[in-house]
Amino acid sequence: MLKLLIVEGSSEKILVGNEADGRQFGCEVYRDALRHNAPDAIFHFAFPYAVKREKDLLPLIAYDGFAFTGSGVPWGAEMPEAKPYLDYIERILKTGKPVLGSCWGMQTVCVLLGGMSGPNSNGSELGVARNISLTGAGKNHQLFEGMAEIFASPTMHRDHVTRLPYGATLLASNPVSEVQAMAYDLNGIDYMGFQFHPEVPVEYFREIHDKFPPLPGTLRELADFPDQLPPEIADVTMRTRPLANWLNHVRKKSGITLRA
Repeated sequence: MLKLLIVEGSSEKILVGNEADGRQFGCEVYRDALRHNAPDAIFHFAFPYAVKREKDLLPLIAYDGFAFTGSGVPWGAEMPEAKPYLDYIERILKTGKPVLGSCWGMQTVCVLLGGMSGPNSNGSELGVARNISLTGAGKNHQLFEGMAEIFASPTMHRDHVTRLPYGATLLASNPVSEVQAMAYDLNGIDYMGFQFHPEVPVEYFREIHDKFPPLPGTLRELADFPDQLPPEIADVTMRTRPLANWLNHVRKKSGITLRA
């Protein structure tokens, strides 16, 4: 049975706001998407910006894998305010266990490993990220096994990766953000991540966008909330296929056999 730790990227202030609105935390949304593909898994939550919320956590080495969520914080991964989060995830990366990250969960890892992130000069990509194209490496990577070479996925981001860390592999791009997916498999680190959010239903982002003004630092909005979603997003199994592929990697590395 898989044991997975999901690391929440948002601050206590944002979490309190989610509670007041009756909206799930990012870690809960991620859990539901992973559980769709691993119904027997055990999930725990970590809160780098709100450690008092943590309970019953195991030693890091006891987990089979880790997932890093997105975040609604107004600062970027390269800012001093991100340090508590970077310090927290650095310990996780050093375990050598498989790590998956979305959006903030990729930007912070890139910065930690020597890359760079910052506001996207093309504007904020909101709702649906279209024309995500796999690179040559991405077409042959386990994260995208069984997927089309060009696809769409839910998204919501102001910042993006502006420079990959040395040794990272670019897996996917689109016209809005060159780094839509990456992998890093050096120095004992086993990381895969994406700028988009296959774990999140587009409706979740639509509610946030409709309620709140543009994010700080937004140059313009590239909002795309269609009434009819592309089939690879409308079907939850298709939407979360990268998560299922990552879970298969976790199982193989942990020696856990998938039940029939």
